[in-house]
Amino acid sequence: MHLSPELKKDTTFLEGFKRKMMQIDREMERAYQKFLEENPDNLIAIEAIDYILGPRPDIDLAEKLFRNLTSSVQNSPMGLHFAARLSNLRNVKIGSLAPDFSQLDTAGKKVSLSDFRGKYILIDFWASWCGPCRAEHPRLKKEFEKYKERDFSIIGISLDKKSERDAWIRAIQKDKLVWSQLSDLQGWSNQVARMYDIHAIPANFLIDPNGIVIAKDLRGNLLSDKLAEIFGASR
Repeated sequence: MHLSPELKKDTTFLEGFKRKMMQIDREMERAYQKFLEENPDNLIAIEAIDYILGPRPDIDLAEKLFRNLTSSVQNSPMGLHFAARLSNLRNVKIGSLAPDFSQLDTAGKKVSLSDFRGKYILIDFWASWCGPCRAEHPRLKKEFEKYKERDFSIIGISLDKKSERDAWIRAIQKDKLVWSQLSDLQGWSNQVARMYDIHAIPANFLIDPNGIVIAKDLRGNLLSDKLAEIFGASR
């Protein structure tokens, strides 16, 4: 939907529009849930589960919904593809050992998550074209400077494409990002993004010194509060 410049500034309209969209989303979710209950043997049930879960799915809910499907749907190509996604989700749930990975930095040097074992690491998924991602950078810079001497670091994983490499480099320079920046320049098909089931950005995972996922999607004050809790510092 294209909004005029005037409507974009109309807070009353925007709030009403947001409420209406949330209402439509809830109605759609109820319709998909009803479809799942009545059609566990229909392949479209996989798409229904995808809609209900959204871009940041709850693994327990995902497994519950998938278990309720018939074996023929579970073992179909779509079902097997979804089962593989469930496996990825289990691998990155809180309390799991974060999957190791290696990608090249901007200088072409291979960097691995395991290189940082012994530190708290925030894996930050972003892209040069993602406004909300870049809006988080001042906060990330503040927290990095505050805790970098206390075994905390950040690994940026860019979802830019090969054709956007120059834009990626410019964004790093403009935003003054001084921590490791990695990418295979495959866009949404980035190997690490697929491994961590990334379907929306910004997204992040906080890993402890033993390599365990201890939190995810920490933005704004949530990140500040979590790090203050870990390091015993005031926010």
